[in-house]
Amino acid sequence: MFLIKLILLFAIGVIIGGKYAIGVSQTPNGKFISNCNINGKTKYLGLFTTELEAFLAYKKAKESEICRLAETYRGKIPDKVIETIQQYKVRIKD
Repeated sequence: MFLIKLILLFAIGVIIGGKYAIGVSQTPNGKFISNCNINGKTKYLGLFTTELEAFLAYKKAKESEICRLAETYRGKIPDKVIETIQQYKVRIKD
């Protein structure tokens, strides 16, 4: 089950990827919104002036969630796997 959750966590951005950086959309007034899927729910991260600021908020939240999720499986999967997962870095066009 862990690997399925992890694969989905990574894949959501790739499947939904679009015109803007992963986790980012633009409002009609030109501002950028950042959202991240946390525990299966969309979490609003804020409204930003630039796409990069919005992406960095997403990156921080997503990497934190990946680490949190991996940590819940400590003792159930090898530590090396957890450490590898926790080193994953979100890229702007993932």
